[in-house]
Amino acid sequence: MEIADARGREAVLHLLMSGNLTTAHQIASVLAPRLSDPARFHVIECGVDRRAETIRICAELTGGRAWIVRCPVYSDHVLVVASATPVPADARPLEAALAAEIEGCVVGTGDTLALRDTAAGYEQAFHALAVAPGRPERWARFDAALGLPVVVGRHGHAWADRLLAPLIGHVPTRGTGPDSRTLTGTVRSWLTFSSTATRHMKIHRNTLASRLRHVETLLGLDLELVGDQAKLDLALRIAALPRVTGHGPTGTAQPDPAEDAFRTPDVG
Repeated sequence: MEIADARGREAVLHLLMSGNLTTAHQIASVLAPRLSDPARFHVIECGVDRRAETIRICAELTGGRAWIVRCPVYSDHVLVVASATPVPADARPLEAALAAEIEGCVVGTGDTLALRDTAAGYEQAFHALAVAPGRPERWARFDAALGLPVVVGRHGHAWADRLLAPLIGHVPTRGTGPDSRTLTGTVRSWLTFSSTATRHMKIHRNTLASRLRHVETLLGLDLELVGDQAKLDLALRIAALPRVTGHGPTGTAQPDPAEDAFRTPDVG
């Protein structure tokens, strides 16, 4: 029963990360608890033999209202999708409480995001986790306002749209071929997990290789080159950001704070 429950929770997480919100909500309502929207993603590194204890403490600290999953890729990680409701001024944020209550663990936490952006939330928390071990409090929170995807502003959206257009608009010639959502989810997983994306996506390594070659053909990139990997990763991160209209409440165009990022300052 515990194994079945764990796999069901993992399945819901996969659905969230691939954007299948309706099905994810349906399954979550049966397994309980219901999914919170918006939410924060937390990644806890706790040691292989301490995951059960970590899950128990997570459930206690969140009052049983968070979605808690054993990471299918890293055997020493626990993933938590918790409500983003602001905590009282005299209370600890969840990441601080987790680090304090679970001896030796480190915690990375993402920004407050809608459930449809769960994949971006995981990436944020995963990057924050890399910083946490160097901090005395053993937790770190991702600050999206400092990220390059935000800095480049609407100019970045235009660039990402052009680069990703063949992938986003892809329609398979055969009914059994991978569609745009499948290819996008696969390459995002690969950029995050490298070869262990096979465990995350539950696919054979040959399937992973075939899908990556398909993406390369569509976008004209060579994913063996670090530069092309970085270019695609940045484009996907920009595409995941909320869109802005560029107009204020009165309908007048508003200046883009990222405008200067694309200007070369006068020198001398």
